[in-house]
Amino acid sequence: RRRKQKIKKLEKEKEDLQKLLQEKEEN
Repeated sequence: RRRKQKIKKLEKEKEDLQKLLQEKEEN
């Protein structure tokens, strides 16, 4: 029942991680 929300949360965390990685690469 809650799976959708969990997936959304994971997707968001993944995006945040990628953003962090990108910023690191640029520095």
